[in-house]
Amino acid sequence: MKLKAPNPIYLQGGEHAVLLLHSFTGTSNEMKQLATYLHGQGFTCYAITYAGHGQIPEAFYETSLQEMFESSVRAFQFLQMQGYEQISIIGQSLGGVFALNIAEQYPVEKVITISSPVLSRPLDELESRVYAYTKYMLKLQQFSKEKMDGFVEQNFPRPKEKLIALQSFIVNTRDKLKRINTDVLAIAGGRDDLVYQQSAKIILDEIDAPTKQLLVVEQGKHLLTIEKNVEFLFKNIVSFVK
Repeated sequence: MKLKAPNPIYLQGGEHAVLLLHSFTGTSNEMKQLATYLHGQGFTCYAITYAGHGQIPEAFYETSLQEMFESSVRAFQFLQMQGYEQISIIGQSLGGVFALNIAEQYPVEKVITISSPVLSRPLDELESRVYAYTKYMLKLQQFSKEKMDGFVEQNFPRPKEKLIALQSFIVNTRDKLKRINTDVLAIAGGRDDLVYQQSAKIILDEIDAPTKQLLVVEQGKHLLTIEKNVEFLFKNIVSFVK
């Protein structure tokens, strides 16, 4: 079965555009429900899938973190080229890290981070995300258990260089926070790992912006945009962006 990454989601609406950036190993589908909700509130929405994502594991392995980040930068530039002067960014997990890096370089209206880290985590935790992605994509390709086990044995453990590069990109983002003066809403799940809750507070403490807000979704876990009860989250996001 041939795999193809999901198409970008581009919903044209009002003059205020919102770029939506998904998590590490995710796709634009992760932000589809939020994009649709925002569009219903009058916003233009654009959600992309990073380079290497939503494809066969080999394509994912071959894609560098920098190439993934450049995908998000090109998406922001696309909205600029479409004539949008007001562009906000909503990023989930790694998408929030990308959003902060873009805000350090470009004029961004508002930034919303969801479950976004700026602290280090064990490398084996990052590798487990790649492992889960690999298994999921192999299932989509209808690999037999025997073939899947052989593929995993051949490709794991992963080389540490790319995991270290990912970790460094995340941690180095903290050093850029003081150079960001964009209004920011930092969102964390109350049932997510502590590192993400701590990171949300660090983002707010260290960004020099006139408006800074923390939102804790008490029963939320990590990928808040695809949990069952999203109305509370979405309403708060719209209120902040407006």
